[in-house]
Amino acid sequence: MQQFETSLDMMRNGCAPKFKVSTEILDNLRAGEFAENNSDLKLTKKGDFSVQKALAQIPIILPPEMQDAAKEALNACKDVQKNYKDSCDRVFYTTKCVRDYDPSTFKFP
Repeated sequence: MQQFETSLDMMRNGCAPKFKVSTEILDNLRAGEFAENNSDLKLTKKGDFSVQKALAQIPIILPPEMQDAAKEALNACKDVQKNYKDSCDRVFYTTKCVRDYDPSTFKFP
């Protein structure tokens, strides 16, 4: 688990400056606290949240004890993005759904 959390920190440190997201916002997300809207968080430029790509990354990124819960959450939330036109909203609300599905196992860089 420690290795996984170190990987999350590396992703965070590499991506946060690129997207100009404050540490405070990222700390809140890591704690599972999402704003009611996506106005402060724009983590993607275009496209949809790819459930297939995310599922393919699970065995590579997540420790074995987290994999089943992550797959369940992604499958339960795969259609959330259909409710939004903006690509940032699609990713934001899909991620929020995954957190809401199982807050005890949710992890965010």
